[in-house]
This record gives sequence, structure tokens and C-alpha cells, in this order.
Amino acid sequence: MSSVVKPQTTEWSLADLNQDCLLLVLSFLCGPKLWSLSRLSRKFGVLVKDPCLWHHSVVSGPVLTATNFVEKVLVPRAKDIHSLTFQDIRGLPLLPPDNDLQFHLTSTFFASLDTLLQKCGPHLRSLVIHDSDDSFLFSLSHVLFASIAQYARGLKRVVLAGTEETVYVEDSNVLLLTRGCAGVEEFVDGQSYGVTTEALHYMADGWKCLHSLSINTELQDLETFITTVSEFGPRLRSLAVTHFRDSLKDSCNIHLFARGLSRLSKLEKLSVDLQMTRHRDGLYASDWDIIFSTCPLIKELEYVVPFEAYFEDEEVVSDGHLPLQPHGRRPSGEVRTASEDGGSGGILMRSESGEWVEIGAGDGGAAASAAAAAAAATTTTVIATSPAATSSRRYSATDFYGNWSSDDSRSVSARAGVGESDEKRHREFFQILEDIRALCEEREIKLVLKWSI
Repeated sequence: MSSVVKPQTTEWSLADLNQDCLLLVLSFLCGPKLWSLSRLSRKFGVLVKDPCLWHHSVVSGPVLTATNFVEKVLVPRAKDIHSLTFQDIRGLPLLPPDNDLQFHLTSTFFASLDTLLQKCGPHLRSLVIHDSDDSFLFSLSHVLFASIAQYARGLKRVVLAGTEETVYVEDSNVLLLTRGCAGVEEFVDGQSYGVTTEALHYMADGWKCLHSLSINTELQDLETFITTVSEFGPRLRSLAVTHFRDSLKDSCNIHLFARGLSRLSKLEKLSVDLQMTRHRDGLYASDWDIIFSTCPLIKELEYVVPFEAYFEDEEVVSDGHLPLQPHGRRPSGEVRTASEDGGSGGILMRSESGEWVEIGAGDGGAAASAAAAAAAATTTTVIATSPAATSSRRYSATDFYGNWSSDDSRSVSARAGVGESDEKRHREFFQILEDIRALCEEREIKLVLKWSI
């Protein structure tokens, strides 16, 4: 009688990986999760102490949790921190900002940050502050900025992001940064309404090493901006702007814009984002030719533009239902969320039965990104949506994104999947982008195009 040989099974666990592999896996975890993992076993307790895991630290969440994390976890590891991010610190729910308990918790939180910055400030190189509309703790942000200016004098990169409800990027705070952190080389303004002209004056006067500037110019008129940004002179090598209060296509504004950029004599990289423009001021190849002729050192261009910058607004679906085949478009390239506040939305995918299914809303975009990547290889219609859109169940034609770069061997139209069956204006839109591509290719300028339609 023959015996049956059972296959041998080998049990495997994460702890069986070697140290380098484990450190790589752990590097994807945020600080609080790392700290929780350290109590799993002695081995993980030792691994979590590795300095490389704490180079980029994030403080976020409810104020009580954030304060405890700063005091118990970050302060003892302050010497290992090279980059700090403060994101959406929230007070106690249902309590107004002027409540005594709320004020006490807020003051305690900022006191803990002051202690942290005293210890990590000398070797802190990057600072990111992101505040959302449901956070009011940064209404006392002058306390935080004063600590940063006092202790983090070696800062090289500053990113300030938020929504129209946030108030921390005031001129006085920018003045504190420019006086205390004179070595800043890169500044990114992610505010909904952008910094003021006065704040730009402070930057030009205080940050003599600044070579990369990214700002929201939505509330600035073009002539004033050109006068102000020219104060940076040959320092700036990279400049990113959005639309202006007045249209780039009005009268001689494109020539004014080009002349202003020419004062930045070493400008090599330019980014223009017209995604939220109120004007029909999309730039044509002839406009870019004027800019490139005036600024011959530009070698990289990023151009973000909506269909509406060239043509009449598309019809917005307002009956709570999606069109069966929006614009006849197929997914191409990157599909991303369209949240105005930088939050994560979802991906709407049309199933075989014809129903629209939302994937990944509210989960940080991970599921949405995975769904988008899977969909990019198919002909499924995909629409990226913002949290605001998904909550009201109303969808706009501007919620679809695509991109093309000089590394792509295909043409812009091929990348977008545009054919003869598409609407005439859509073909014209992508022909405009094709003309810009051809100009950049002729001038040997690296180009990144991003569009919504």
C-alpha cells in the first residue's frame, strides 16, 4: 500500500526578512504607527529606533494625540529629524476656539513644539505646514513661526499649504521666517489665495539664497507681480505661478509677462498652472514662442491647463447622474483627484452593466490610485472626483485629468486617445497642445503637459 506524502508547508512572517528589507517596509509607515509597532516585539523595538526612519516626521491628528506623540516619541529622537510636517492638527470637537480647555490644549501643544524645535532645529532642513478648514489650531500660528525662526535657522525648504479658511500665512509670519531662516532655498505656497505682494517683498529682501519659488498668484495683478518678482533677479532658477487677477491674453499682457520673466536672468524652469483660471487665457504656441525668445535659458516647462481656458465652459451635469460617455474620452496617463483643497477624492469607474461605481473616496487616495492604474490599460471610462463632488453627487466636466511629458514616445493626441469621432473642439484643444509640444521639441525644452477636459 503506497503512502501519501503530504507537502511540507513553511510558516513565514514579516520578522523573517533581513534588517534592510524590514527597514524599507517600515519606512512607509507614519510615526504613530511606527511607535505602535515598536511594542510588537523586541526585534521591532530595536528596528524602530533606527535614525533613518525618523528623518521625515509627520505630526497630525487630534491635539491630545499630537501633543503626546511630540513629547513621548519625537522629542527623544529630535537629533534624527531632518524634515517636519504639521498636518491638520484638530482641537476637541464641538468646542469653540476660545473655550478655556481648548485654549489650554492648544497652548500645551505649541509648548511641546517649542521644546521639539529647540532640539531638532539646528539640523532641520525642511518644514511643511498643511492646515485644513476643520483645523483652527494654526490661528495661533505666530507662536509656532516664532519658534521656527528662533531655532530652525538652517531651513532650506518651506511648504505652506491650506485652504481659504486657513489664516497662518500672514505677512507677519512670512516676515518672521525671512528674518530668522535666511538660508531658505525653496518656497512653495499652496494656499488657496496665495501670499501677498508685501510677503513677496519680504522674501526677496530676506532670502538671498532662494532659487525656487512656487506661488499662487490668483489675487495679484500681472504688472504688480512682475515688478515684485523681478526683485529676485538672477537668484531664481525655478518659478511656478498660477493665473492672475487679469488675463494673460488681455492687450499686451503676454509681452509684459515675458519681459518680466526676462529680468530673472538665470530662470531655467517655468511652471504655469491655469487650472482654476477665471479667464479664457490659455496660451498658444505663438505665446510660448514670445516667452522662450525673451527667456532663452528656459529648459523646462510645465503647463497645466483646462479645456475652458480656450473654449466655452462644458455643460455641468446637475441632475445627479453622470453622462453615459463623458466627452467620448478614454483614460490616458495619470488619473488623479480634483479636490480643490488638496484632499483625496475617489475614482468613478463605469462597470460592464453600465453603472458608475466610486472607488477609493476618503481613503487617502491609495485605492483610487490603484483603480486608476488598472483602468489605464483598458477602455473603461474613468472620472476622478473630489470629496466635495462625491458628497453632493454632482459632477463637473473638469474632473478628468491627463498628462504628457517629453519622455513619452507618443504624441499628445495619441496619449489622450483623441480620434476623428471626438468632438471638434476637443480635437482643436489637443492640436493646440500638439503645437506647444512641437515648439518645445524644436527649442529642446523639456515639457510636461497636464490638462482637464
